[in-house]
Amino acid sequence: MKKFGSIAFMAVSLLFCFLVGVSALFSEADVSVEQRDATPFPAFYSPEDGLNKEFDAQLSDYLSERMPFRSMVLDWKATVMQNVFASSTAADVVIGKNGWLYFEPTIPEYTGTSLLSDRSIANIVETLTQISEYCESTGHPFVFTVAPNKNTLYDENMPFRFLRGEVSNYSRLRDAFADSDVPFVDFSEMDTWSQESLYYATDSHWNMRGAAMAYDSLLDSLQIDHYDYAEGKWTAGEKQTDLMRMLYPNRKQTEEELIPDVEYTYEYTSRFRSEEDINITTANESGQGSLLMFRDSFGNALLPFFAQHFSSACFTRAVPIDLTQAKDGDVIVYEIVQRNIGNIISYAPILPAKKSSLQPNETGDDGLVRLLTKPQNSLLHIYGEMDESTLAVDSKIFLQLTGEDGSHGFYRCFPISEASLYNDSVVRDNGFSCYLDISALPAGNYQASVCVQTGERIAAYPADADVVVN
Repeated sequence: MKKFGSIAFMAVSLLFCFLVGVSALFSEADVSVEQRDATPFPAFYSPEDGLNKEFDAQLSDYLSERMPFRSMVLDWKATVMQNVFASSTAADVVIGKNGWLYFEPTIPEYTGTSLLSDRSIANIVETLTQISEYCESTGHPFVFTVAPNKNTLYDENMPFRFLRGEVSNYSRLRDAFADSDVPFVDFSEMDTWSQESLYYATDSHWNMRGAAMAYDSLLDSLQIDHYDYAEGKWTAGEKQTDLMRMLYPNRKQTEEELIPDVEYTYEYTSRFRSEEDINITTANESGQGSLLMFRDSFGNALLPFFAQHFSSACFTRAVPIDLTQAKDGDVIVYEIVQRNIGNIISYAPILPAKKSSLQPNETGDDGLVRLLTKPQNSLLHIYGEMDESTLAVDSKIFLQLTGEDGSHGFYRCFPISEASLYNDSVVRDNGFSCYLDISALPAGNYQASVCVQTGERIAAYPADADVVVN
């Protein structure tokens, strides 16, 4: 009898493991709420790499993500950790007070522990200045804005262990804009504009009321007449919030909100799946004008307001931002969330480099400039890096091309180290990048130098490669 019981127990155990394994193999992994991609089924062998030595570990990850009742277990664990230990089971969720949740990647900016260098701040201003000047020269009204992190405006429910820093990258950038002509809408005080919260308690974004206020301010800055949603009617609604879904993947809890009581008449002209689509286009027969908006997830809530106003609109999350896709008459709006300010100088905007007049008065050492080229439709992308010792905080960078006939041409560069040069997310200060309209250049080989202008000093540093125009 004892032997029979042991055999029965082993059989039941094996059957359970078999059923769980089969279920996992045929289950879909739902990790969307965890803000990451599902682990694919691993390859045992590939022609390029041979045998996969990580097969066991990858298979374990694949099966664990598809384990039956996985989301229910995560939900239960999160409930215990929050209520008993005031701790979060989701790496990107910070448990605040009074039911508030915060996005963990915003903490370094909040505490001031991830400050960019002074030159990085200057490089951001220089990059946006060039964008603004390009838009002005091509007849495109332009405005730039930063969507504040939630804890920048509403930190009264932040955990005590996080101390607010005296300065942030956002505050430093706002100060730097004071000496520039960049059209900038500052939302750092938007919480004082209203008696209600303009951000969700359990989401990382502004709510519809906050988005409407941002929309009104942006079109006001562009001097465009528009419907004032603040004066319109609003009705009760609800939203399933991102931080709550990350913390409790099996919970369908929503947060109450107000939504505008309007009848939207715009239509999607792109293959719309969700507001997270890389490119979304809309049309509205009763609208006016056209819009090109560079945006991130904070643009999701802005989309219906802008789509309703403009007769045609394009909302893009593509990187780098491409200003050559702007149509005649487009209004251009550039929005980025505060925690990603450094991304502005990770990839140079695509636009033809402005030809400049320059007279170098000094020649720098050889071997300090690495130069690369890459075709980009009708443009030639020229980019690279140089020794940091050649650059001051306020240095401007130009590309000098010398033709076979000895003629010179100078082109203004973005002070950007292209992220594609590296395998990390570090913001660097020693890069340059520009896009040349090669249709304006005769074919041939051009000697290249990078000119650094610091005050009255203009030093030309020979590059390690020529520029070839076909």
